[in-house]
Amino acid sequence: MKKIFVYRAIRILSVSVLSAALTACGGIDPAPDMYESDEPTVLVAESNDSDEEFAMTIPPSIVAGTYKQTITENLGGQNYVFNYYITLKEDHTGVMSIQDDVKITWDDKKITYLDDPDTSYNYTLEGGVLTIDMNGVDSVFKKQAQEKK
Repeated sequence: MKKIFVYRAIRILSVSVLSAALTACGGIDPAPDMYESDEPTVLVAESNDSDEEFAMTIPPSIVAGTYKQTITENLGGQNYVFNYYITLKEDHTGVMSIQDDVKITWDDKKITYLDDPDTSYNYTLEGGVLTIDMNGVDSVFKKQAQEKK
């Protein structure tokens, strides 16, 4: 966490110094729209009154992919293996295949059923592990390797 904070602080300081230098020499407008873009923002600084927090927005191309959860259940003395999948596409749509295939949309923090926008689940993504909070129960899915074409 300290490395991320230091990286962000250096990046913010570098952008500020560069902007000031270019403005002083007349190279750019003093108030450019540097942060407006159609591309996803990689790092976003957020702050509140009590503490400074940093949130990271991951580009859709990194998040996109198929995630798999394998559960083994013992039913009647016999083990059964169940595989569940979530596929997230770069256009922020996807499919959740747990019991049925459900079309979904997703953003930086939650997955929402397309046909029922009132049904959504918060998630986190760390190192290819997608953890979904499904009504207080964490459901963990691991990103699958992409098939080579």
